[in-house]
Amino acid sequence: MKGSGNVRRIFRMTTCAAGLIALSGLVGCGDASSPQSDRPAGQPGEPGLESSPAALASLAETYARSTSALRALIEDGQPEGENAIAIILDVGPKIRAVEASGVMFDALHESEATEEGRQALRRGVAELEAQGVGEALVRISRTRRAVPNELTGSGPMIARVMPELGFSRSLTRFNSARAVMAIEAGDAGGFVDRIDETLALSSHVSRQGAMIAGLVGVAVQARALEDVRTAIARGGLDDASLVRLANVIERRGLMDAAYSLRAERLLAEDTTEFVYFTGPAGLAWMQTQSEPAPTPVLRVIREGRALGQGMPSRVEQHALNNRVYAKLIEAASKPAYERGAELDSGLTQGNLLLGLLTPSIGRSLQAFDQFAADRAGTLALIAIERYRLATGELPKQLSDLTPTYLASVPADPYTGKALGYLGPRPGGYEGGRGFVLYAAGLDLTDDGGAVDFAQPLVKPDDAKGKDFLLNRSSR
Repeated sequence: MKGSGNVRRIFRMTTCAAGLIALSGLVGCGDASSPQSDRPAGQPGEPGLESSPAALASLAETYARSTSALRALIEDGQPEGENAIAIILDVGPKIRAVEASGVMFDALHESEATEEGRQALRRGVAELEAQGVGEALVRISRTRRAVPNELTGSGPMIARVMPELGFSRSLTRFNSARAVMAIEAGDAGGFVDRIDETLALSSHVSRQGAMIAGLVGVAVQARALEDVRTAIARGGLDDASLVRLANVIERRGLMDAAYSLRAERLLAEDTTEFVYFTGPAGLAWMQTQSEPAPTPVLRVIREGRALGQGMPSRVEQHALNNRVYAKLIEAASKPAYERGAELDSGLTQGNLLLGLLTPSIGRSLQAFDQFAADRAGTLALIAIERYRLATGELPKQLSDLTPTYLASVPADPYTGKALGYLGPRPGGYEGGRGFVLYAAGLDLTDDGGAVDFAQPLVKPDDAKGKDFLLNRSSR
């Protein structure tokens, strides 16, 4: 399911368990009490090896079962109709070709971008519009179906590609540029249309059945929300456009982290089979993702035998997988303030394979939490701007927005209470802000609006005593 490039990037974030098995030490791993002559050496007929036909049939059945289960998970509740993923795969190469020519679609967002770069961007947008990419985004926003094309084949899902993820990032940059161009042209309706298209793209991507897909969905939607906050700060939206924006944000949600982990659990099932059918070579490939992947020709590790340090028998590995993923899914189903210490560092019990399959899960959930805060904050900012347009003033507290502009004040995902707000004061706040809207942040503690204006995206290691600034654009 995951392309090797994507997997490599994830693995680079992984800090493996203590005692990581060096490649040279993988060959011949077995129970410490087993005699050397009974350890698998990778050749048919040697002691400790199980012969191929029946074993390979079992492996193929595992691949087919996990693939079928993943497709069922992804397709659950999806109607028939045009497939958004097919559209992404069709237009993605067109955008990549323009980017490869040197066009930077972020040029309108960056103050240091040259006028030449901005003009090249506009020419690139016009070229892609002529190729129908803008129309493709409209089709993406209108379809309700998104099913990956790569749920076929006979290998483990971890070795299959997800090209739609990279193309989605390129589409997002392209559409973000179009959104900025719409605001600059005074086309508030066009701006809302572009945001709606990007939010639809993010929703489709997040359904694709892996944590990396969920995180790309978060990144795509976060970019759209950033464009909304910037447009509000610039004052280019009227009340009707703001109402439309709130509606599309509320309508275009993402699949949550628990959904992504349910998909990862299926991936872990056939990856475990792959490793126990290829033995030390398969485990080494999992660490390096070099090409090509080893071909399973027989079960290298006999039933009931351990693969090596931190790796029990195949049956025990599957049982451990199930326990760990059940705990991860349970934790991911809860808001940050209820999650507590369920993702403690000993969850994988030093298991090498699980260390590779579940890299930085805590950081991944933090990304979902931050997105939830940004989404709640953007809806609050829309309501604040509507209040300002109607009254000429900023609200003294967020409760002033209810019930006319908000049914209720959005909740802080880090505390479960209302978002934090510091109202207008003489002289304002740093960066020309008339107020401060914030969430408690990674330390789960409301510190009274103690935000870092210079570095509002607080790093996990620097979160204690700091809140998360939500109106990061000046206003």
